[in-house]
Amino acid sequence: MNEKVLRHKKICDGLNELYARKNHDYGDSFHTTFVEEGLAMARIRLGATSSRLRMNPFVIRCSTSQTMPS
Repeated sequence: MNEKVLRHKKICDGLNELYARKNHDYGDSFHTTFVEEGLAMARIRLGATSSRLRMNPFVIRCSTSQTMPS
């Protein structure tokens, strides 16, 4: 595999591990709320996250470096 494909796999594997850990620790609240409230809930939650990132882009650099494996 070429270097870009291997890097992509490493990122995806890291995201999958993070997803599993977070769901284990906190439950799958996004899915549970989505089932209860529908698409509007997803838009609101993703919109709020997007807004926080636009207001403080430093947050994404800190949070990914702290949660994603190297």
